[in-house]
Amino acid sequence: MTVLRATLAALGGYYFSAAVVLVVLMPVGYSLPHFGDVYYDPLVTILAVITAAGVFVAAVIAYSRGGLGAFVIVAILAALVAASVLLPFVAAGAAAWTLPSDLHGITPAGAIALSVLPAVPALFIGFLVAARFVGRRAAGIPALEAAGAYYLTGVAMSLPIPQLDLRLTLPFSATYLPDVWHAGVVVALAIAAGLVLEPRRPLKETAAVAAAIGLAGAAPGEISALVGIPGGYWPVSLVVVPAATAAVAAIVVAARRAIVARNWLGSGRAVPPIVMPLCGAVLALLAVGAWSVLATMPNSSDRNGPVESYGRTGDERKIVACVLSGRGEEVLGSSAREERDTVTVTVRLRQPPSWYFHDLVGISLPVVVSLRDPLGSRTVIDERSGAMVSELIRTERTGFGIGC
Repeated sequence: MTVLRATLAALGGYYFSAAVVLVVLMPVGYSLPHFGDVYYDPLVTILAVITAAGVFVAAVIAYSRGGLGAFVIVAILAALVAASVLLPFVAAGAAAWTLPSDLHGITPAGAIALSVLPAVPALFIGFLVAARFVGRRAAGIPALEAAGAYYLTGVAMSLPIPQLDLRLTLPFSATYLPDVWHAGVVVALAIAAGLVLEPRRPLKETAAVAAAIGLAGAAPGEISALVGIPGGYWPVSLVVVPAATAAVAAIVVAARRAIVARNWLGSGRAVPPIVMPLCGAVLALLAVGAWSVLATMPNSSDRNGPVESYGRTGDERKIVACVLSGRGEEVLGSSAREERDTVTVTVRLRQPPSWYFHDLVGISLPVVVSLRDPLGSRTVIDERSGAMVSELIRTERTGFGIGC
């Protein structure tokens, strides 16, 4: 078994372990013991359990299937995840790690640091268990390899947007995406799994494995919501995501079979020298384009900002909306839904994810909103509240009269 396949299988083991921990612990998070009592989030304890269980399973699979090379790769990946979690606190300086003299407990930075520490003993114990009890195995585990590709693709798709913690990215966070984005993510992840699944197995078995992989990603969020909203929530993703993942993965596997049957890749024809550079250039362009598209993906820290007022400009197809924002929030964009008598304005804001409480002070920002037709006498509506937005009139003393 190659080191790459063993690493993918190890990531698949981590993925399924994390899914089980989230399903079991998320509904009872506030009943768990915690590391500190200052700004404590019970999710920190769950992350510590995910790290311990997931890294242990990954270490066992990596060493038993791929030897020391795969084990070292898993250790490096665990270190990179820990670094991504801790670096924001390191950049904040000593203030992130110390409390005022009148407070007691552990800071959020200290609690998060404690949540990544279980990775060290988990790696060591996993190595010992694999070496002493499991031994070296040559056979691959296609289901875990496909799960690893599924999970790795989800994490990669999450990187263009700010993340609270790389242990809580896609596919686990896909449940909270809008429908169009959710569907796109499910299809992309299913394609990744289908490219790794064993093509010689029956399609029914392939579809069943893919459905289990999709269910593991959808179950934590859906079950948590189902428990938190008893009687008022239908966990649609528990059915739709596994079914869609199975269908897409089966189509990909069938396409791989057709390619092999026609011997398209092994016809023996010489490949022109220009083909490989062109393919590399196309892949690079696709990667850049995908990164740009994924950077617009919504996340849990996005919201519609309240539009308090608006002002006209010299161009009747542009208005300036005064949006109330919180400290550190960024404007993602604006849009307008135009009808005959009204213009409904939406302004999207993003707060960088943080374990700290956000100070939602009222900072008024001017945002230019472009219209398809001149505003004229139409009424401006705030999409967030549904209320009519008042117009600020230009005066000699105040200029536009816009206080933002």
